[in-house]
Amino acid sequence: MYYFLTSLRFIILWIIGLVISAVLSVVSTGIILPLLARFLVSTPWVPVSTEGQLMFYVALVVIGSGFILGMLIGGMQRWLLQMKFGGEFRWWVIVSILGAMLGVAGSVIIGLQLKDSASLYITEVTHLVKVRPPDIRTWALSNTLIFSLPIIGMSLLQTLVLRLYTRAAWLWVLAHIVSAVVFFTLLYTLVVSGAVFIFVGWLGVLITLAAPGIITGFTMLFLLLLIRTPWWPEE
Repeated sequence: MYYFLTSLRFIILWIIGLVISAVLSVVSTGIILPLLARFLVSTPWVPVSTEGQLMFYVALVVIGSGFILGMLIGGMQRWLLQMKFGGEFRWWVIVSILGAMLGVAGSVIIGLQLKDSASLYITEVTHLVKVRPPDIRTWALSNTLIFSLPIIGMSLLQTLVLRLYTRAAWLWVLAHIVSAVVFFTLLYTLVVSGAVFIFVGWLGVLITLAAPGIITGFTMLFLLLLIRTPWWPEE
């Protein structure tokens, strides 16, 4: 096995790469999907019925968002894994894209389920009927599920490749679940604690952004250094 990166450099590049890839995924999705939707509206491929159009746009979001997310994050991960461990990690990007699509589909389903509740609450506020303050904990939990499912779905299918290199690939999925909980807990704390945010400043933001990369990066080192399989496909 060949080591092209030290563990410290690997962790630093992993954190930076994950943050940049995630930001680029969000920006690219926000720019490309609306442009693609406008183009497809003028084609005969879009169904005429309301239900058909809904399904069409849901499929567009699932495929487009999943492809961009899986390509950027999965490609970054594979590049660093090859640099650190010298393995090929074949199909890593492919399973990352498919896993991201699976996770986005789950997020869309949950989002559509919560849409009715949100519409009902807006109606109550508008007409001043039984107005009640929103449960911010429920809101935080819902957003955690919606935004973490694509990453968790990606890690789930990545275990199909990772199991060839480590004896406990399931820890990779667990690490992403923990990282999602930690990230949104820190984010929730920063949002609701304005006074704390003033004192913490950018340090809190940096810790929040770096938390998923720290957790998943050290997990990957543990999996591929300490509990690796005796033989890798390339050996």
